[in-house]
This record gives sequence, structure tokens and C-alpha cells, in this order.
Amino acid sequence: MAPNYKKRARLAAAAHKRAELVASVRDFKPQQKEDPSKLSILLDLPPELRACIYDIILAQGDGVCLPRKTSSHRDLVVPSTMLLLNKQVYDEFMHAAWVLADIHTKVANYDFRHIVTFMNKLSDEEVGRLPNIKLPQQRSVIITLDVNWWAGLLHGDLELLRRWLNRAKSSTKKGTEVRYEYRLAHAGFTDPRAAEWERQANLMPEGRKKEELMKIVDALHGRASAS
Repeated sequence: MAPNYKKRARLAAAAHKRAELVASVRDFKPQQKEDPSKLSILLDLPPELRACIYDIILAQGDGVCLPRKTSSHRDLVVPSTMLLLNKQVYDEFMHAAWVLADIHTKVANYDFRHIVTFMNKLSDEEVGRLPNIKLPQQRSVIITLDVNWWAGLLHGDLELLRRWLNRAKSSTKKGTEVRYEYRLAHAGFTDPRAAEWERQANLMPEGRKKEELMKIVDALHGRASAS
């Protein structure tokens, strides 16, 4: 078979570009720090390049976490060593996480109170950085439902679910336009009440309350929902 000269040429060109990139990185010399006390060479890079780096790191990770029990004001946890570099990098990276990453949290037996507490702590500006149903979908607040419906019956889980759904339809509550996505923690371990809830949802008028209930029902049935 005759050699594939075009393929060889493409490979040679790609190798040349790779070599140029490696050489440029090797020869990179950061500018003198304006402040010698800075601990991270990352701060020698232009802000636009730092933003790209934060974006890549967040895209490769699992988003950020909102624990059920927290003591801090902002509550969000970002599993990244970027937060250990220095205060400026910490602030920049946390800001990037707020506006770029999915936010993950777990809810046991429809107890959404830690999410409500989190929302109520935020300023209007901070709420505006969260995923929004009025914007093209790029990210979500992803709620993993940990369902133990027998235990839930004993602890009034239906009342907790009603409060969450009623909050969703209230335009005066913080975070009512946040985009939520629901997932089931354990496949096959669902809630037998889901079929009845779906019937009730189909009788509801259109609105956020119905949308959120249908997304929860879809998660319990193992169906993908349009969020």
C-alpha cells in the first residue's frame, strides 16, 4: 500500500505545533511581582488567563457542594487546592465557582430547609449569580433525593415537601427563579407515593409549583426531566 503522505504531513505539523507550545511554556518568564509578598505565581498571569484556568478546573471537577449542616455564612464547599494558594486566588476562584459550576446538595426525606436557609442568607447580587430558569441552561443546583419514605412518614415529610413547593410559586421568596435539577440517590429505591403525586401534578395549574413537583416525580420514576 502506498504511504499516506497527507496523513504524515498532518502529523508532522501537529508535532511541530506541540513542540512550539512546549517551548513557549518552558521559556515563559513571569513579570516581576508588584507585591513581593504574593505567594502564587498564578497572580503574575493576566486576569483573563486566570479566569480561563478557573473555568477549566471547575469544568473538570464535580461542581461545588452545599452540605446539609454548615456553620459558615456562604456554606458552599469547593474541593480544590486552588483555595489554599492565597486570599486573592481564593476569592477569585470562589467567585468563579459561584457563576460557573453546578451546585450539588443532598435532601433527606424532602427536607429542603438547609437550601432555604442558604438562600435566605444571600444578598440579591449573590442570588443573581446562581443558575436561573430564565437563562439558557448551562448549569443547575442539583438536588440528590435520599428517600426513606417510612421514616419520612414519621417525621412529616409531606409537610416539608408542601412547604418547598409552595415556596417555589412565591415570587417574593429568595431563589424562586433558581434552576433546580433532582436526582434519586439510590436507583430502584423510590417512593411509592410518586404515582399519586404525578396524578395531582397533572391537575395543577401551570407554574413553578407544578414544574418542581413534576421534576421530583420524574426523578423518583428514574426519568429525565426538562429543567
